[in-house]
Amino acid sequence: MKFWDWYLKIVVISAIIGGSMEFFMIKTGFYDKVTVLEAEKRPYENSPQAKALSETLLIHGDIRMQKQERMLSSDTSVTELEGNSGIRFEGKHPWRSASLILLLFIFLMGVASSVSQLIVSQAC
Repeated sequence: MKFWDWYLKIVVISAIIGGSMEFFMIKTGFYDKVTVLEAEKRPYENSPQAKALSETLLIHGDIRMQKQERMLSSDTSVTELEGNSGIRFEGKHPWRSASLILLLFIFLMGVASSVSQLIVSQAC
């Protein structure tokens, strides 16, 4: 593998970030607070009011998805697709924005790798 050292750096940096986040959550008592909140929320979720609300939201969500599918299936412009939902579809390729975000993330990881190499080289 040609770039194994770069991948190894990504793995190490990700492990350090993830470990530090877990350490922070354990030290601040995050998991204890979440356990208490979940225990308080559980009786409400099983109540008839909550079930009626969730069914209403599911029906509303289904209607909204059907409208979006109809708009995407027909040949419409971007301004027509924006509508009241605030969602912007760029033609028939909504995946392009996700791929641009992924490319930006990869670029930033490369910059972080270069900066870390610079810091290490100056420290030695």
